[in-house]
Amino acid sequence: MHTTAPRISAARRGMLLLVVLALLSLFLMLGTLMMVNTTRSRTTSRAFAAATASNSSSAVVAKRMLDAALVKLICGPSTPSATSDITESLLEDKYGRGTAIKGTLQNVTDNGPLLTETVAVKVDNPLTLNGRIITFVPKPQERGDVASYRILKTTGTASPYTCQLANLRQSRQTVLPTAACDVIVNGPEFRSEAYDAYDDANQWLTQLTLEDSHVVSVDRPAFSSADPTVDNDDDGVADGVWLSGVLPSLPTSDGGMLDFEVSYLVLDLDGRLNVNAHGSSTALDAPASAWTNSPDVPIGNGYGPADVDASLLFVEPLASNQQQTTPPAASAMWSRVLRGGTATLTGTAASDTQRRPTPVLGAVEGRYGTAASGTAAGPGAAGNDPLSQLGEAIYGTSPAIDYKGRIKTWMDTSSQSTGAVPTLLYYTPDWNAVGFSDDPYELRLDADAPRNATLGSGVASNTDNPFTVAELERVLRQFDPDAATLPQRLAAVLDRFGERSRLLLTTDSWDTPALTGDVATTIL
Repeated sequence: MHTTAPRISAARRGMLLLVVLALLSLFLMLGTLMMVNTTRSRTTSRAFAAATASNSSSAVVAKRMLDAALVKLICGPSTPSATSDITESLLEDKYGRGTAIKGTLQNVTDNGPLLTETVAVKVDNPLTLNGRIITFVPKPQERGDVASYRILKTTGTASPYTCQLANLRQSRQTVLPTAACDVIVNGPEFRSEAYDAYDDANQWLTQLTLEDSHVVSVDRPAFSSADPTVDNDDDGVADGVWLSGVLPSLPTSDGGMLDFEVSYLVLDLDGRLNVNAHGSSTALDAPASAWTNSPDVPIGNGYGPADVDASLLFVEPLASNQQQTTPPAASAMWSRVLRGGTATLTGTAASDTQRRPTPVLGAVEGRYGTAASGTAAGPGAAGNDPLSQLGEAIYGTSPAIDYKGRIKTWMDTSSQSTGAVPTLLYYTPDWNAVGFSDDPYELRLDADAPRNATLGSGVASNTDNPFTVAELERVLRQFDPDAATLPQRLAAVLDRFGERSRLLLTTDSWDTPALTGDVATTIL
């Protein structure tokens, strides 16, 4: 049987063609839409990446240039330049110019608190090396860290010499050189000048004028005699000027150049009250009522820092028509500096005299740590600890030295005094409290002493807890945006006196035991 396939009409074939063309147009529109979307996304991503990279690189460049500006201040420019505003560095001020000695370290051995080294240097007298700082400078391909140590003792009659170095880095692992390397021995410290003053030899130092412990004017900014225009510490008073020529210019990715200006604020920590060393618990243990009928003379015999009555800085303001006692009554704030306790009474809010609110931390430790319940925290271990025994071994159990700063001494020049020489009189509220046991000097502040920086353990430990430099930084930089990220203990203890104490306090102070510098040549 024969059959014939049906034929498709021309009209029907045109409809299929239209459907195919419509689908192709739809695909083309979708492809175009996706292409446009992809192009826009790529453009946006590139713009975002460029902005992010620019911001990130700006932060990196800023930090790098800040570090370079600090190095210039500390070390000075590597090569003197007539265009630089930096005229002297801090290390140059300390060690002088052109006095460093170069040599070769032959070997070094670690003996715990001491390092023993053999070093070849050219000096006329090896004893002149004692007390100086020596720095190991191994080459990049050599094993060992760049590290500095103080020379304690030098022996030998000719180079190479044997030196004993103070190894104070017990908490930090330092890789010592295993092969010969270069060394640099700094010059004697403070040989050219015995003290720093606001003169041409110390142009890095900022000179301030204080009134009621607040800055009222800046007489000379660092490295300039011009009127200050920059507020470096954000305290509301301009204290610096912009300096050019300190940092080199840098090229940018778009072909331009970045020029940098630097403003310095360098403050002297000399002459400040040391919250770790000055004063004692005398103002707390012997209140004003204990000094009845005693003359208005200082406490102590001038033995040391404990004789400085640091409690006078923390005297509470007097009420109207109230007469000040002699000596003034010590405040609870001074008690918190020594013995800790509740850090803030009310959490002092911001005011005209305290621009940043006081941190509220609760109970914190003072410089003497935490004592057992019912007793007051004191320096060192309670009782006759090894440092007390050392004093007794040298001076006896009943010394004439007033270690605790509890005795007033004066000359009786009244009519009752007999003889050619006025009578020497003593006054103390408690004759049984003098001596070496639990004296203020049992608090160790030497370079090997620990700085625990414990906020507040609440557990009796008989362990001193002196304030650290980091805690001082929080007080010095209290107006900076990142002040809240710094250790808060000292700022909390100072409470509403925090701002007025900013330029009066320190946690570390070191003085030479001898006359040095040019002033020594004038003493005959």
